[in-house]
Amino acid sequence: RVLATPSPWIHRLTLQPGMSVSGRLVFEGTTQPPPTDLTRLRVTLAPVLTPGMPGEIATGVAGRVDAEGRFTIASVVPGRYRLTASGAGNGWYLGSSTVEGQDSLDFPIEVKPNQSINSAVVTFVDRQSELSGTIVNERAQPVPEYSLIVYPADQRFWTPQSRRIQSTRPATDGRYTFRNLPAGEYRLVPVYDPEPGSWFDPAFLQQLENASVRVSIAEGEKKEQSLRVPGGG
Repeated sequence: RVLATPSPWIHRLTLQPGMSVSGRLVFEGTTQPPPTDLTRLRVTLAPVLTPGMPGEIATGVAGRVDAEGRFTIASVVPGRYRLTASGAGNGWYLGSSTVEGQDSLDFPIEVKPNQSINSAVVTFVDRQSELSGTIVNERAQPVPEYSLIVYPADQRFWTPQSRRIQSTRPATDGRYTFRNLPAGEYRLVPVYDPEPGSWFDPAFLQQLENASVRVSIAEGEKKEQSLRVPGGG
């Protein structure tokens, strides 16, 4: 009789049920009422890639919202995520996404094995901050060939794809605009022809410190800050 010998190449996989993330939507505003049909909104857990993680296995998980603004995202695999929401309509902006006291829009949350989350709060606001101005040379001529980079003064927020780090090119008249920056202290600096995405590199931001201008932005504030760069003949 022949006895079957287990193959050394066979590995046993133990499947675990997915976690869930649940919570509620909050609308903080004074200019307009919240949407009448909250079921049209969508909440999503967007995975945050870590070094060595194949991009193809990192997929977002969506959940539905009920008429009272409560939501549940099921079948979540352990990992690091940002919790986002959309569909509130014109005039409403995603302000924060708090899970256990931490805003996942700034610092990703970790979904751990066998630990579901049930106290998330996603907040929409009806005021959008705006930082704008002009960039000119010493002859007051526009210099649209420069890029403007705004980034937080607090280095804790110097993270990949941070919503607090933005770059834009001015228009031909030198006018630039940044929108929807969270309240806080920022640095604003003109840079000539930076490499795309370099502004998310902490080492690159460190080099900009001496050439930058400090700017404070309050929630919903519209602020003007113009810049002048050397040159102009």
